[in-house]
Amino acid sequence: LGPTGLAGAAMALSQLGPWAGPPPCAGLAAELQARAGELSPRELSAAALAAATLGAEGQPFWLSIHSALLARVADLQPRHVADTLLALATNQLFPIFLLEALQDRLPFVVGEMDPGEALTSLWALCAMRLFPKRAA
Repeated sequence: LGPTGLAGAAMALSQLGPWAGPPPCAGLAAELQARAGELSPRELSAAALAAATLGAEGQPFWLSIHSALLARVADLQPRHVADTLLALATNQLFPIFLLEALQDRLPFVVGEMDPGEALTSLWALCAMRLFPKRAA
């Protein structure tokens, strides 16, 4: 599969669950990890969300995906930012450099977000619970 097919396969699998056992994503995750640098920002953010939805695990996998996203943050459009934030909220992994880069990117795309993208981004940020609790 090419990069578009690979991202499409990940997205399709993430929509087909629930699975009786572990989702069939081990081979797909390995391929995504190996080819993360070939994916466009759209493909990469969508594949990250699909992998998070499928429950992909493994530090090497996520390190590769997060590094590829970090390298492309400046190219992320509103939908890509929303998908990336939702992927992070879904798998509850919070790489600080990627979060800081997304924080820097958000002011440039927030005005271009449609209501669904804005709501997804807001929900994801709230779900990450990154803010300290108030003292009682």
